[in-house]
Amino acid sequence: MATCRETEQAGPAAVSSWLGEHAVALASVEADNGFADMEPLRRELAGVRIVGLGEATHGTREFFQMKHRLVEFLVREMGFTVLALEVQYHKCLPVNDYVLGVSDTDDPAALVRANLSGIYQTEEVLALVEWMRAHNRTVPPERRVRFAGFDVQLPHRAAAVVAGFFGRVAPAELPAVEALLAETAPKDYAAFWDRYAARPRAHKARLRARLLELAGSLALNEARFVRLTSRAEYDAAVDAARILLQSDEIRSVPPAKQQTEADRRDGHMAETVELLLQREPPGARMILWAHNFHLWTMRPEAPSTKPLRPELERHQLLFNPMGRMLRDVFGDAYYAVGLVFDEGAFQAVAAEAGDESIDPLAFTLGPSPAGSLGRQLADAGLVNAFVALRGAPVEGPVGDWLRSPISIRFAGAAFSARWKEPEYSLRTILREHFDGLVFLRRTTRARPLSGTGD
Repeated sequence: MATCRETEQAGPAAVSSWLGEHAVALASVEADNGFADMEPLRRELAGVRIVGLGEATHGTREFFQMKHRLVEFLVREMGFTVLALEVQYHKCLPVNDYVLGVSDTDDPAALVRANLSGIYQTEEVLALVEWMRAHNRTVPPERRVRFAGFDVQLPHRAAAVVAGFFGRVAPAELPAVEALLAETAPKDYAAFWDRYAARPRAHKARLRARLLELAGSLALNEARFVRLTSRAEYDAAVDAARILLQSDEIRSVPPAKQQTEADRRDGHMAETVELLLQREPPGARMILWAHNFHLWTMRPEAPSTKPLRPELERHQLLFNPMGRMLRDVFGDAYYAVGLVFDEGAFQAVAAEAGDESIDPLAFTLGPSPAGSLGRQLADAGLVNAFVALRGAPVEGPVGDWLRSPISIRFAGAAFSARWKEPEYSLRTILREHFDGLVFLRRTTRARPLSGTGD
C-alpha cells in the first residue's frame, strides 16, 4: 500500500506525465513558420467565437510574437476578422483605418506611437499591424481583419469627438461642453486620475449629471443631428459619449458592496466587446488581446503570503474579470488562453515613478519558484507549448491539480525590482480560470519603438 509521501510524490509526476503527453509543442514563437504545429488548435477552437489571448506581462517580446503568430493562424485558417486590444476604443480607430487601407502613412511606427498605449508601442506590435495591412490587401472585403480597442480608460480622444460634433451641430453649446470635458476627460488623464478621485462626492455627482445631460441631448436630437452631419458621425458621437460616461463611472460612482474600480472597468470592457461583435456580420469571430487577469473566467485567488501591495488587494483580487462576464454571455463560445512563462525579462514602467507615460525599464525574473505554474510546466519538460485544459481529466492527480490554487506570475504596466515573489503573483485555479495555456519557458524584453506617444 502506498504511503502518504509516495502519493504526494506521485501527484506532480502524474501531472508532468500528462502534460508531456498532451501538450502541443510549438515550433516557433515567430510568424512565417507555417501552421502545421497548430493544427490541434483548429479542433480545439471549433465553434468558438471569441478567443482571448492573454499575457502574464505587458512587456514580453515572445508573448507578443507568439500572439502575432496565433492571430495569423486564427485569421488565415479559421476566419477570424476582428482583433481587439486592451487599448482605449478611439485610439485604435486610426490604426484600423491604416490596416484596412483607408488611410496611408510614410511612418507606421509613428502611427503606433501616436495611438496605442505605451505598453504596445513596440516593434512586435508594429510588425503585427504591418502584417494585418498586407493581409488585407490580398483578401476580399468580407475577409479583411479589423483592428479595434475595447478599453474605456483615458477618454480624451472620446472627448475630442464629442466636442467636434457639438461644434458642428450646436455651436452655441460648445463652450459649456468643452468646460465639462476639461473637467472630466483632460489629455493629462493619468495625472488627473487621483486628483479627480479626491474631489467631493457632490461635485463629482454634478459632473456626472452634466455628462448624462450631454448624452441625453444626443438622444433627443437624433434626427436633426443626423441631418446636419451623417449617420456615421452621429453614431461616433454617441459611442464617444458612452465612453465618457463609462470612464466617469470607473472613477466616481460609489462602489456597491465588494465591488471595486476594476469591476466597473472590466464590466465596461466586456460590454464594449459584446457591442463590437454585434456590429459585425452574423457569425463573425473575434480575437481579444489583453492581460491574463482580464481574460480569465473566474475571480483570481489571493496568494497565501501577506501582506499584499495595496493596489493588488484593491484591483486584482476582488473583481469580476471581463472574461467571466464574457463566459456568462457567450458560454463555451468564449475561450480564454493564458500566456505564462518560467523565467526571463520583460519591460515595465518603474512603479516608484508613479507615471506610466515615462519610458519603460527592463526587469528580469529567475526561474519560477517550486510549486508554481511556471515551475510545474518547466519541470514537465515543456519549452514552447500549448496545453488544452478543456476535456482534461476531472478526477485523479491531474483533476486535483487543475482545481487546486497554484501560483502564477504577472506584471502590469508598472513593476518594481524591490518587490518579492509573492508581490507579483496570484493563485490561479486552472480549471476555473483558463481554457488553454501557452507556455514559454524563457522570455526577453519587448523592443520599444523610439519616440513617444500621447
